Amino acid sequence: ARAAKDRPTTQDDLPERTHTPEEARYLSKKLLNNVRFLDATTRLITHRRQFVVWNATLGSVVHRNYIEYFDSDTNTTMEYRFPPELFKLLPLNEPTYDYKRCAVVGNSGVSLLHLLGPEIDGHDAVFRMNLAPVRGFEQHVGRRTTFQIVNSPNIREMLTGTLRWRTNDNTTKLVMFETGTQFARYHLAPSLLEEHGDRALLLNPNFANQCLKLWLTLKESIEYDWNVQFHRKPMSGLYATMMALQICDHVDLYGFDAYTSSKTRNLYHYFDHVQGFTDVHSFDLAMHIFKQLQRRGILSVKS
Repeated sequence: ARAAKDRPTTQDDLPERTHTPEEARYLSKKLLNNVRFLDATTRLITHRRQFVVWNATLGSVVHRNYIEYFDSDTNTTMEYRFPPELFKLLPLNEPTYDYKRCAVVGNSGVSLLHLLGPEIDGHDAVFRMNLAPVRGFEQHVGRRTTFQIVNSPNIREMLTGTLRWRTNDNTTKLVMFETGTQFARYHLAPSLLEEHGDRALLLNPNFANQCLKLWLTLKESIEYDWNVQFHRKPMSGLYATMMALQICDHVDLYGFDAYTSSKTRNLYHYFDHVQGFTDVHSFDLAMHIFKQLQRRGILSVKS
């Protein structure tokens, strides 16, 4: 098998159509029934032991600056390279998390229609996205945060001190999920870990890539069935939900909406009045996927 360096690094690295309609439908059903896909090779959080391997030729343990996986779908070996200075900043072992019931709270204005804050706070762990504020909205979205799933633009703003929303919370875990891109690994991850220490976590790039492949396969199948086309980039909420599914027995979703137009009656965000946009993410596709998972008893869509 040939080596593939950092592939795919963006959604555009994969072709628009990779399966026939029948293949896409079969794979979609298989994926929806196997969304808890961590195993011995696909880990959740990047850690130092992943870079230390036994070299049979040398007869000794060696340290590498990349994580390697075999992709059975493409019959290639995937390599995700990291800057050398990042190694000492990573945890030695993978952190382990195990929760009974988790809440994943989206940023949609639909949250303002409900007073579910106390219910959200009653979960064992609460996931939020992109550093959305909760102060002043506690009755709608709760106040607790266990994990913040943060995209690259918000990480850049956090590191440069230009975030609109400030928090004094020093306990929430900050999770960078776009580790499938070399830019994030080389230009954002070192500063994030240097500044925030063990509060900062990097999703394993292979896990992030598996989330992307799941999204693209389901997208392809539904496009065939509905004769429509969706955007290729998954929203942060998909990664938050997939992470929660790996470490929680049950997941409840709050504050997600199939936002398709600025004419939608709900605000784009619960915390501001920015003009919504739909030229990057397909929120309606995400909601359809979440409801497919709900029908399988894997999670619950609460609002």
